[in-house]
Amino acid sequence: MPPAPAFDYYETLGIGKSATTEEIKSSYRRLALVHHPDRNPDNIDESTAAFQRIQIAHETLSNERSRAIYDARSSRRSPFNDDEYCNEEDVDFDDFMHDFSRETFGSYSGGPSSRFFFDGQRFAFYCPLDMDPDEAWKRDQEEQEAAKAAWRKRMVNEVQQRREAEEARVKAREAARAAEEREQTLAKERRAQAEKARQEALWAQSKATTQAEKQGSCLHSAFCAKEKSQKKFKCTSCGQKRGMVGHRCPYCSLLICQVCLNGIRQSP
Repeated sequence: MPPAPAFDYYETLGIGKSATTEEIKSSYRRLALVHHPDRNPDNIDESTAAFQRIQIAHETLSNERSRAIYDARSSRRSPFNDDEYCNEEDVDFDDFMHDFSRETFGSYSGGPSSRFFFDGQRFAFYCPLDMDPDEAWKRDQEEQEAAKAAWRKRMVNEVQQRREAEEARVKAREAARAAEEREQTLAKERRAQAEKARQEALWAQSKATTQAEKQGSCLHSAFCAKEKSQKKFKCTSCGQKRGMVGHRCPYCSLLICQVCLNGIRQSP
């Protein structure tokens, strides 16, 4: 079993055992700035070791459960029952670091078939008893990379699905708009055909054959072509002088005003 860290966490952070969470955090930030290896290029080894001790102390003491376990072990009391004293040998360091790792790092845990490792380059990790630490570290890194790759793939798939869904919505809107326009065109053609049939039936009933007779009995079309005049014109339907823009009836070729055309279009 590897020995417990040979330094006092509270002393490392320069705080008392009754320090609050905010005091722990404040002291950690201050010391981390002082001992960070980037700020000590002339003393890399010593500053790296000091910085790692500061990190370990902060991550242990800033977590309520891992701090309680550390305090219990430091005071030679059982971390599992505050009412019972125990010997130093009764507190297994692997058990202590198992709880600390689980609380600090999340779901990863070791267990009775694992060993807990510290070294200068890797902060901490569990290794099965039947596996070389380097192989365990390599496997752990491969699992992390696989998890990252799976996450990236899932994100790419989600983005692609959202893009495809949006493209499908756009196509659906365009198809619906095109269908609506086609229906409007067909409805307009049907109305024009029905209008022409009524007009021809009226002429046949009134026996209008000449242009003058047809103009006199024309119902006028709702689909007149707009025509601009050089001067104001007199509407052949209502007899009023309107503006300079008239509408030429395709049946009788007379100009009617916008007012009369609106009335024709509103009629059933």
